[in-house]
Formats: sequence, structure tokens, C-alpha cells
Amino acid sequence: MKIASTGPGVFVRQATGLVRTATMWDAFWMNSIGMALCIGVGLMFFQGPYLFPGGDAVIATLVTTIVTAFTFIYVYSKFSAAMPRSGGDYVFVSRALHPFLGWLLAWSQGVWLIFFWVGFGGWFMATGILPVALNTLSVSLNLPILAQWASAVGTPPWTIAIGVVVIAAF
Repeated sequence: MKIASTGPGVFVRQATGLVRTATMWDAFWMNSIGMALCIGVGLMFFQGPYLFPGGDAVIATLVTTIVTAFTFIYVYSKFSAAMPRSGGDYVFVSRALHPFLGWLLAWSQGVWLIFFWVGFGGWFMATGILPVALNTLSVSLNLPILAQWASAVGTPPWTIAIGVVVIAAF
């Protein structure tokens, strides 16, 4: 499929006539709404008071979020504006630094995010979902053994075993 340029920053796909016109500032604000404000404030809530001891926790959280998250968002939006037809971490790193580093970044992100989210799912299944479900069933079915199981699945050996089962299932 051939893509033709109709002007600076505007790309028209000849097969469909679709135009991609997102500017750097569009990418900046879309990333800041989705990434910085939602996730960044939650993560910086724990780091802000440490960086500004004795200060107001809300102001410390906002300052650290603005400084750290908007720095990354600015760089990401600049790369999005520089490479508008294709984008993403792999493309940005492989074109800016080296293709091998882009591959390495994409591979490591994929592997570690899979382990993190699947591992987190296993942990949450063992500590958050199963105890509640078993306690609810214990009360509604009048089976006290389920309440004993609910307290047992939250212990480290069962948490590890359930986590391994969840990881193996995915």
C-alpha cells in the first residue's frame, strides 16, 4: 500500500483516503491524559512524600508526577511527531539508536510484562479472589471446611502454588 505525502506532517493513504494529522501536541496531551495523570499520580503518591519530607503529600505527589511523567511524555510525543506513520517503543529505539537495541527493548518488555501481569494475577487469585469466594461459599452453603481453605490459600506456600498454576495456565 502506497502512502503519499500531501504536505508537511499530513499523510494520506491512497487506498482509503484516510489522513493522519496528529501533531506533537496532540500526542503529548493524549499521552498525558492516559499515562501521566492516571498512572503517574498513583505511582508518585508513594515517592512524592519521600522526595519532599515534611511537605504536603498532595503537592509533593503532583510535583513529582509533573516532573517525571511529563518528561517522558514530551520525549514520546516528539518521537511520535518525528515518525508519524509508524510508532511505538520498538520503532523509536531501533531508529534512534540501533535495531538490535529496539529488538532487545521489545523482547524484554514483552517477557517481563507477561511475567509481571501473570504473576500478579496468580498472587491476586491466591490472596484476593479465592479467599473471598471460599468464605462466601462457606457461609452460603454452610460448609465450615471452605472457611478453613480460605484462610489456608493466603499463606505463602499456597500463594506460590496457585501462582504457578495460573502462570502455567496462561
